Amino acid sequence: MRPMLRLFLTATLAAMCPAWTAQADDPPVTAASSLSTLVVSISGLPTASGHVIALLFPSDQGFPASLTKAAQHQAMKVSSSSLELRFPNLPAGTYAVTVYHDVNDNGKLDTNWIGIPKEPVGVSNNLRPRLGPPRFSESSFTISEPEHKIAVNLVTL
Repeated sequence: MRPMLRLFLTATLAAMCPAWTAQADDPPVTAASSLSTLVVSISGLPTASGHVIALLFPSDQGFPASLTKAAQHQAMKVSSSSLELRFPNLPAGTYAVTVYHDVNDNGKLDTNWIGIPKEPVGVSNNLRPRLGPPRFSESSFTISEPEHKIAVNLVTL
């Protein structure tokens, strides 16, 4: 559809349907000032090569490894044994973070034949998984202030 026609139709429909427009009784829109930033300090990087990948999850859906189900993800080139990532614009709530060091820069977490990571990994609360992947309930934390800081130490399993 042509952009001008689409704009005209949208404006016409909005004018005809008052339920689609904001009413005085509607609750206020969440202000940017009520959003939080999560700061993740990452340590335990064995080499200054490759990239660190961090995934942020607001629920157990996809945790710990699904990039498509993560609310946000970050990637940063590694240049030292520690670094810091920021996840901005987060509403207050419960989250968990997964971090891994893609040492060989092949764009994925390398695992052995039974799925155990060969590259350094870590999760929020520095939980070290025993039999299987970490659980969201054990790795989660709550954000309620404007800036929340956590530390994740990477380990090789």
